[in-house]
Amino acid sequence: MNATTTAIATVENVDAEETLSFSIREGRIHNEFYRKGPVAAHLVLTSGLQPRLVTAFPAGNSGVSLWCLPGAEDVEWGAVEHLYDFTETEVGDQPRRGISADLQLQGEGLTITRAVLGSVRSIRDFMHTQELPEALDCQWQIVGNQVIWQRHRIDGQGSYKLAITVTSGTIRETPGGNLQLESEQGVLKFRLVALTGEPPLTPIDLPQLLNDKAIGSITSRKILSFLTYEEKMLAGSWQYLTYFGRDTLMSVRLLMPVLTTPAIEAALGAVLERIADDGQIAHEEDIGEFAVLHRRDDTSADPIYDYNMVDDNFMLAPVIAHYLLDHPGGMKRRQMFLSKRDQCGRSYQELLIRNLEFVVESSKQFAKEPGIQHLIALKDNYPVGEWRDSHEGLGWGRIAYNVNGVFVPAALTAVARLIKTPELSEAKSKLPASEHILEQGQTWQQQAPTFFEAKVCAQSAMRRQSEFAKTLGVPVVESISEESELRYYAIALHDDGSQVPVLNSDFGFEMLFGSPSADVLEAVVYTLMQPFPMGLVSPVGLMVANPVLGDQELRDIFTAGHYHGTVIWSWQQALFVAGLQQQLNRCDLPEKTLACLREAEQRVWKVIRASRHMQNSELWSWSCDNGSYQTQPFGQREEDVTESNAAQLWSTVFLGLDSPSGD
Repeated sequence: MNATTTAIATVENVDAEETLSFSIREGRIHNEFYRKGPVAAHLVLTSGLQPRLVTAFPAGNSGVSLWCLPGAEDVEWGAVEHLYDFTETEVGDQPRRGISADLQLQGEGLTITRAVLGSVRSIRDFMHTQELPEALDCQWQIVGNQVIWQRHRIDGQGSYKLAITVTSGTIRETPGGNLQLESEQGVLKFRLVALTGEPPLTPIDLPQLLNDKAIGSITSRKILSFLTYEEKMLAGSWQYLTYFGRDTLMSVRLLMPVLTTPAIEAALGAVLERIADDGQIAHEEDIGEFAVLHRRDDTSADPIYDYNMVDDNFMLAPVIAHYLLDHPGGMKRRQMFLSKRDQCGRSYQELLIRNLEFVVESSKQFAKEPGIQHLIALKDNYPVGEWRDSHEGLGWGRIAYNVNGVFVPAALTAVARLIKTPELSEAKSKLPASEHILEQGQTWQQQAPTFFEAKVCAQSAMRRQSEFAKTLGVPVVESISEESELRYYAIALHDDGSQVPVLNSDFGFEMLFGSPSADVLEAVVYTLMQPFPMGLVSPVGLMVANPVLGDQELRDIFTAGHYHGTVIWSWQQALFVAGLQQQLNRCDLPEKTLACLREAEQRVWKVIRASRHMQNSELWSWSCDNGSYQTQPFGQREEDVTESNAAQLWSTVFLGLDSPSGD
C-alpha cells in the first residue's frame, strides 16, 4: 500500500515560528537536530561496519529506528540535505509529525534486519538486548522504490511511521528474510520520512530561555533550547529524551544565573508536579506507549514515575531555596510561584512541603543516634540510587558519600531556611522548629562525612600508582613528596560500613552546597588535583573516578570503558569549578586555602579548555599512546558498555560559568 494514496502530507512552514537546526559529529556518529513549531527531532546516523539510523522525538519520548547487519567494509553517511518539518494526517487519525531529509551512504549499502518504532525506551532496550516485545513488531511494505514501516501505538492512541524512498540504488528482500538497500556505483541515496503521532511539547525558544549574562558556544545554547520546554526539561538526546529529576535540578542550579525566570519556574514546576504523596522526587517517567507497555494488562497511558533514586529526594530543597531565597527573581516571585497549582489542583507550596517533611523525617534517626545503620542507603533490591547509576558505579557499595556527606545536611539546612518564610507558614504545623531542623542538619554535617574519610600515606600511594599505571599503559607521575598524605572521601560504603576506596569527583557537590573547613578543603582538593593516574586530573579532562587505591576487582569495574569509570563527564567538571568558585567567594577562609583553591581552579579549567570540543557530550573516554592522551567518544569502541549522548542537558551548564581567564 502506498502511503501517499491514504494520507495528506504537508510541510509546516510558518514563518513566525523559530527554526532551530544544528549538527554535531562525534567519531562515527553524525547528529542532526531540528525543531520548528510542534515538530522536534534528532536524527542519529551511525557509520562503520554496522550502520544504524535513529530518529528520536521529544514528543512522547518516541522514535523510529533501523538496525543493520554488519558488512564486510565500513560505510559512511554523507551530508544530510533538505531537512525540514513534515506532517502527515490520515483520515480519522491524529497528525503524525516529524522530519523529511535526503540522505546518502558511501559504501555497499544497508542490510536491514529490524525496524523499531515506538518509545525511545523500547529502542534503547533493543540496542542493548536485541530483543523486542512481540506487540512492537513492525513489518515493511515495499512499493516500487519505496519501503514503509508504520504501526499504531499498542493502545491505538497515535501511530509511528518510517519511510524510505530510494533515489539512487535498489531495494530487494534477501533469502534470509532481511531487506537489502543496495548502492549504485558505491553510493546509496534516499529520502527519509520519520514521523510520530505523540502529542508535541511546547518549546521555549532561545530569546525566552537565556538572559544576557549567558556565555559560551552557540551550540550549547541550541542544545539547551532543544531540550527545554514549558512542560519540562529533557535529560539528553537521543537516549534520555524525557524528564529526569536529578538532571533537571542540577542543571537548573548551575544554570540559574543565566536562565530566565519562566525557564527556571517551568523546570522546578515539573519537579514539584511529579512529587509522590510521601514527598519523594520522581527520577524518571514512563510515558506514552512505554507506560502502556509497562502496565501490560492495562491500556492506561498515564505516566508512571520512578521513585527508586535516593539522591534527588535531598536535592530539591537546596536548589529551590537558592531560587526562592537567594535569586533576585525568585525572591520577588516567591508567593506567586508557590501559589501555582498543578493539573490536580495542588499548590506548589503543598507539594514542596511534602518533600520538606520527607527530608526531615527520613534523616531524624541518624541525628538522634549517628551510626552507619542510620545513614541513607540505596533502596532494598535496587542496585542504583544516585547519579553514578550504573550497577558498578559505586563499586558495589550501598551507601553513597554524596547523598549522606553532602545532600542530606544541605537539604536540612535549606529546610530550616525555607520554613521561616511567610509563604511556607503551613509547614510550621507539620515540621519541627527551624532551630531543631538546623541542629539536625549540623549533626549530619559533622558526623556523616566521618564514615567516608579515608587517607593513604605517600609511599603506599606511589606504589599503587606504579602498579596501576603499568596496567593502563600510562606514565607514572612523581607529584607527591614522601612526607605527604593523601586524604579523600570514599565513593561509598558497603552495608557493613567498609569503604569503597575509589577517588571521585563528588567533592564538587560539597564545595557547591556546603561549607567545608579550610583543612578539609586543602587536603581533599590537593589529593583530587593530583595528575592521573594518582589523582583525577588528566590531559583530557577531570576523571569522575579513579580506583588507583583499590584492588584489582575495583580496577576491573572502573575502566575507561565503564559508564562511571575512569572517564570524563562534562557536567562534573562544571560542578567542580562551580564549587571552587563558591568556596572562593567565602570570607572566612585563610589566604593559604584560597591560594590552593585558585590553583585548583586554574588546573581544572586548563583541562576543560583542552577538551572543549567534547564539552556538550554526556561523557567521553580516552586513549594513551606513548604518553600522549587523546579523547575518545564513549560508546564507539568494543570495550564501552553503552553509548554517550551527543546532547546532554547538564553538559550545557558551562553557559553559566565564567573561567578565570574569561575565555
